[in-house]
Amino acid sequence: MDSGKPTRKAYGHQVGVSFVEDINLDVFFVNLNKSGNSDTTKYKDYAQSKTDFHWESQNSASVDSKDGQRYINQPVTKHDVMICVRESEGGFKILGLADLVEHRGSKPIQIVWRLRTPMDVATYELAAAFKVG
Repeated sequence: MDSGKPTRKAYGHQVGVSFVEDINLDVFFVNLNKSGNSDTTKYKDYAQSKTDFHWESQNSASVDSKDGQRYINQPVTKHDVMICVRESEGGFKILGLADLVEHRGSKPIQIVWRLRTPMDVATYELAAAFKVG
């Protein structure tokens, strides 16, 4: 029986993706500071502007996978995506709901999400600072 609670993809971690099927909502929990991560989990997650956020799926997500299809078909299905960020430790800041702008690649899928409400200046500056290479 489904409890309606989010299911976490990042077992044992405080980051990852939770899909709440009952309300058709993906919640992305993003650590901006990847300095302690292994090379396989240094996803390119950063702010491109106050409204555009570049996010990479888990390495296992392909454009043909169930999760990948849910992400890249968001403009058609209109399911909700919520992005939450933190620098490294502590609580997450909810950036809010977002819509897909573009995607490319697979395993991981690189996606640009457009926030429905722009980030405040301090959050944008923090999230933009973690752009890698």
